Amino acid sequence: MTTSPRQANRILEEGQALALTSINKVTNRLELFGNLVVVTNMTTTAEPAGTNGAAYIGTGALTGTDWAGFTAGNILYYSDGWYEVPALEGMYVHDNDTNDLYYYNGAAWVALTSEAGHLPLAGGTMTGDITIDGNDIIGLSASNIKAGSFTIPDSAANFTFAFSDNGINTNLTVLGSSSTGTIEFDFLNLNASRRYTFPNLAGTLMLNLSEDATPQLGGELDLNSHTVGGAVQAFSSSSGTLTADWRLGNMAVITLSENIGTITWTAPTLPGTVHMKVIQDSTARTITWPASVEWPGGVAPVLSTTSGGVMWFDFRWDGASYWATGTTFS
Repeated sequence: MTTSPRQANRILEEGQALALTSINKVTNRLELFGNLVVVTNMTTTAEPAGTNGAAYIGTGALTGTDWAGFTAGNILYYSDGWYEVPALEGMYVHDNDTNDLYYYNGAAWVALTSEAGHLPLAGGTMTGDITIDGNDIIGLSASNIKAGSFTIPDSAANFTFAFSDNGINTNLTVLGSSSTGTIEFDFLNLNASRRYTFPNLAGTLMLNLSEDATPQLGGELDLNSHTVGGAVQAFSSSSGTLTADWRLGNMAVITLSENIGTITWTAPTLPGTVHMKVIQDSTARTITWPASVEWPGGVAPVLSTTSGGVMWFDFRWDGASYWATGTTFS
C-alpha cells in the first residue's frame, strides 16, 4: 500500500479496502485544509478539552492522553478525537488569539508580520528588505517603478532606499516632524542624462553626505547666511621633515620644535586656497619652503623670532604651484 507524498494518507490499490478510522482521518484532513487553517493559538502545551473543529499548534513538551504521542509544531485537529497533521513547508495558519498569519518555513512557524521576504499584514511590522526587480507594485504600471511613491511614517527608525535606473520618478514622503532616524539614499547605475529630484526634508532627517568622496554641484552654491568650515589639521615635523596632506583639510597649525629643511605636501585634488598657522619655538626656528611655493618678488618672508610668535601663511594652489603670502602677528 502506498501513501500520498505530503500528508502520507494511504492510497488504495485495486481490491483493497480501508478501515473506517483511516477513511475518517483522511476526511478530517480534507476538511481542515479546505480553507485557511484557523488555530485557537500557537502556544498550547497541555491537551485541552476536545471541541469538534478546534485546531492548535502544539508547543514544547506536549502532555495529555493523545497529545503526549504527538510532535510539537504539527497541527493538532479535533473531530471526535485528536488528529495530528504534519507541518509542511508552505503551510499557512491563522492564529485566532493574536490575529496573525503564520507561515511554516520548513523548520518553524513564523509570523508573517516579522518574516523577512514576506509583506506584513495591514498594521504589521516588516523586517528585512523589499527588493523590486522587474516586477510591478500594485497600482503601478510597466515592469519597473515609475510614478510611484514611498511614504515613511513619523518614527525613530532608519530607512535606506536603493534607487537604480528603474527607480526614477519615485517620490519620497516623510510624515511628521519629530523623526530622529536616518534616511539614506543609495544610487545604483543611475543614468547621467536624467534628473533625480528629492523633496525638501525638514528637521534633522538629512544630516550629511558621506558616501560620495567628490560631490559636485549642479549650479551656484547659496550658503543662505551660513558658513563652510572644517577641522584644523595639526602638522608636526620629524628629523627636519614636514609631511602633510592638504586633501584632509584646508587649514593647519604647526608649533615649531626644530628647523624644517624639507616639506613634502600632498596637494589638494582641485585648485583652491589653504592656510597654515606657524607658532615659533622658544628657540627661533627656520623653515625651508619647497620649490612649488611662489612668493611675491621671489622672496619668502622672515619668520618671527619671538618665542610663541604667530605667523599666518596663505597658499593659493592653482594645480601646479602654491602662490603664497605671509603675515607676522607677533
